[in-house]
Amino acid sequence: MPYLSGFLLTAFVLMLALTGPLIAGNPNIIIGYDQQRDEISIQAENASLTTVLSDIAKKTRITIHIDPVVEKTVNFQLPRQPLQQALQKIVKGLSYIIEYSTNEQERVVVSGLRILPKGKQDSGQLVPVSTLNAQTSFSDKARKNISGGSLNRRGNFYPGGR
Repeated sequence: MPYLSGFLLTAFVLMLALTGPLIAGNPNIIIGYDQQRDEISIQAENASLTTVLSDIAKKTRITIHIDPVVEKTVNFQLPRQPLQQALQKIVKGLSYIIEYSTNEQERVVVSGLRILPKGKQDSGQLVPVSTLNAQTSFSDKARKNISGGSLNRRGNFYPGGR
């Protein structure tokens, strides 16, 4: 019987040792969203850009598409501010298009975001952030097979790419 408890203790310690780095490596993301005021606060520490954007898309119900090439690790703390202003700060240094629509109260609100590598006006690689967030890694072959659509130089979106 003592050997069984020793085995269980060893197995438990080994499990903690193996999963410890995975737990420690998880991004720390806190998002607060006030739908009536369309204001958001975001805190992200060592988080992937697509994970942060995916969480924002879930909270705010906007559609966000991104070119996988722009994936990076981000750290920021944004106090409560209008959603549009926060999105502009998050994608600073990248090419992006913010889309708008009218809500039930006839107010113009952010409805979507499309993010491209800096200086690009067109990309056949746009993918919904929820798709990227669900994938653990993308090979070049997988990137070529997934296409959420593309934008032309005038900013028109074409589902499925060209």
